[in-house]
Amino acid sequence: MWFRSNASVVLASISLALLLASPLGAQQDRWEESISRSFSFQQQGNYAQAVQWAQEALRAAEATFGSEHINVATSLNALAVLYKDQGKYAEAEPLFRRALAIWEKVRGSGESAEAEPLYHGALVVRKRAMGAGHLDVANLLNNLAQLYAAQGKYADAEPLYQRSLAIREKTLGSEHSFVADSLNNLAGLYKAQGKYAEAEPLYKRALAIQEKALGPEQLEVANTLDSLALLYRDQRQNVQAEPLFRRALAILEKALGPGHLNVAILLNNLAGVYKDQSQYAEAESLYQRAMSIEENVLGPEHPITEITLMNLGILYYDWEQPRQAEVLLDRSMQNLSKRFDRLSEKERLGFLDLVTWFLPIYFSFCYANQEQNPALVGKMYDALLWEKGLLASTEGRTLRRVTWRDVQKALKEGEAAVELVRFPFQDRKHASGPSYYAALVVTPQSRTAPSFVLLGDGKSLVGGAPRDPRQPVGPGASVGQTAEGVVKQQANRATAGQTGLLEPFWEPLEPALAKTKRIFLSPDHGLNQAAVGVIPVDQRRLPAEMYDLRIVSSTRDLLRQESKPAAILAASREKAKHGLAQTGRRPTISRTKVDGSLVAAAERKEMATGGQRSQLPPQGSPSTAVAAKTGPALPASTAPYRPAFAVQVGAYADRAFAEALASRLAARYQTPPILSPVEVGGKTVYRVRIPTSTKAEAEALADRLRGEEKSQVWIVPLP
Repeated sequence: MWFRSNASVVLASISLALLLASPLGAQQDRWEESISRSFSFQQQGNYAQAVQWAQEALRAAEATFGSEHINVATSLNALAVLYKDQGKYAEAEPLFRRALAIWEKVRGSGESAEAEPLYHGALVVRKRAMGAGHLDVANLLNNLAQLYAAQGKYADAEPLYQRSLAIREKTLGSEHSFVADSLNNLAGLYKAQGKYAEAEPLYKRALAIQEKALGPEQLEVANTLDSLALLYRDQRQNVQAEPLFRRALAILEKALGPGHLNVAILLNNLAGVYKDQSQYAEAESLYQRAMSIEENVLGPEHPITEITLMNLGILYYDWEQPRQAEVLLDRSMQNLSKRFDRLSEKERLGFLDLVTWFLPIYFSFCYANQEQNPALVGKMYDALLWEKGLLASTEGRTLRRVTWRDVQKALKEGEAAVELVRFPFQDRKHASGPSYYAALVVTPQSRTAPSFVLLGDGKSLVGGAPRDPRQPVGPGASVGQTAEGVVKQQANRATAGQTGLLEPFWEPLEPALAKTKRIFLSPDHGLNQAAVGVIPVDQRRLPAEMYDLRIVSSTRDLLRQESKPAAILAASREKAKHGLAQTGRRPTISRTKVDGSLVAAAERKEMATGGQRSQLPPQGSPSTAVAAKTGPALPASTAPYRPAFAVQVGAYADRAFAEALASRLAARYQTPPILSPVEVGGKTVYRVRIPTSTKAEAEALADRLRGEEKSQVWIVPLP
């Protein structure tokens, strides 16, 4: 939305500082020009220029007025707001804190000789000591609270918003428009946490204040109307939301013109209400108008334009117009792929939230229409390959776009590639329906698309599967056990009230796997918790007796030329999160021949700590070494051990995955890996490093790891 708060707070601070500063000639002019230009570029949306001028203003203020002058605080605040608006929270926070400290010091000095020269004329009379300085403290508290809210630190943001509100109410009175701003911000914080009952009265009070203080046709009123309408829409109260959206839209069109970007945002919101009410024609018209504005103002590949494109595609899906939906949803997938390649590492981490929202809808559309249009199964497979490549991309690798046709070319006769996918089914009747498991099967004989095999819903398929890897081959089974024995054990568990993998898994796949001898299978979600190789095909057969089963993280791995696809279970994010990270023992997997069939055998070794897994630190704690198991030693050094280099094995947003990887490496090498959390773009990323004494050792270890791991491996010098 359009936020008056950022611009008004910066402008208020600038105006106040210009009034308070004593005349210092050319240096004063330089600072005033720099801060004013920064604000001007910010209003134009040119953040690069705005940041440059804000930095220049800060340098000028420090050189001219000293490091603790009010103008320095103003410059710090202006620069921090610019960083915050761009999502650069790590850069913004220390600037906000430093500015706040300066304002607190000035305010606390009262009428001392140090503070008195800052106050001139009527300003001294009206807001002496506790006046203007106190209000700017409220502004800075508000900005710092916005920073925490954007990072999801709601508990930290709430008291700052409340303190800012209290200062403004005390200083300005309870009916001032700045008080309404604070109410809006606090309400937005509650809304983000789903505390709708707490948010609604604050929005209503803010709206009443703004209508009285500013008039009913002001942009601030439209902003609050939109926020309140979104609150109702989130609760499916569309009858209450629609008139508020309409009134806000009328205000914006009158004040800004029909082609303004903020008008497009309101059109999007109102269209969503109509879509939810199945008024598809009305929603279509509004989405199309919004997209036209956004393409004209921002361009066709801007993230805001892409969101509207997605919304319009989803509308056609709900409207049961699959041809139109396919065109727009395909464009959305292509845009996501292209945009991801252009993002910085920090931006990519936030981008994953959008992917998490969109892909289940895209998969649902493909599933719902694949019988009439089999090519959608191929698009679904391609989207899965792209999604599973995102983790590698966040680690710094640029991966080319791979399709199911590429995977097919890597297969030999008698081989099949199987991608498993779980997605919550969504359509106009199910905003969040049951989670379905499906298998997408590619063989050399696949003609127009992979085969789509529906396996069942998430609950029946994996609902109660045991997660203890100490059971080597699934729920209650052991190596060499027969299929009949596995089924009996599962039946006994069900009789005892325990659920397990009772629903068929392999049997529906058999027709698609005709004449297949080797399967490259990429699990997904809950199926990573089970040893799929011993889920019985029927009462008499295990898949290990029928197929050479090879579990891979993604079937795109078949295209890798530098090493063969992993033959054994390759830990995925979900497996690491739900399985291996929860056990007290760590299995080492090997492949063993049993009666001519390849099966997975688990060799277990006790931890050096007597079988107890070393506990890694909580998130945010200092780097900690993972306790090592007995394993192949790194090259020894006669000198005292001082690591000069480290081999880094990826960087991961998922702590559980990084923890499992570190534990796995600890089982393999005597030198324990280091798991280090670092802040990137306001989020924690976990690095896994193995220290070495020399660069030669690091190079040898890196070469070895590149042949064993699918993560990116590189060498880093240690301080």
